[in-house]
Amino acid sequence: MQTTRSITHIRTETAPHTIRTESRSARSTARSTSLYRHLAGRILRRLRFQLAFYVFAFYLLPVMLPSSGMLLLTLVYPALCFVLSTLYGMRYGFISHYLAVPIIVFLPASLLAFKAYSFLYALCYLLISCIALTFGALYRQMSK
Repeated sequence: MQTTRSITHIRTETAPHTIRTESRSARSTARSTSLYRHLAGRILRRLRFQLAFYVFAFYLLPVMLPSSGMLLLTLVYPALCFVLSTLYGMRYGFISHYLAVPIIVFLPASLLAFKAYSFLYALCYLLISCIALTFGALYRQMSK
């Protein structure tokens, strides 16, 4: 008389409360959505300091220093982009989505505080960020 089941038989049985009624495509979509949310959260956590610093520089500095608009566009913002991108590259490596951060934050600020030709500066900041991010990533690779 056998009163116990084998371990393999118990593991293969499904309990009534674990039966899934959704289709495979719905499960894979839910998994991928969850993965995208997780990755987006990781990216935003990594970028929160840079985002805060860019928002301060691009939105509050022109208000605090209204007469120094050209100085900000030509000296302060490129230096800021270079330093922050280098630090980010040294910490996380070359991650291409970071290149969009200075541009996305600067473009609305350029409409609010600067003249129309300041859109050209956004391309310069993109190039500076790309170069600095590459330097930071190379430094990270060499230091390992």
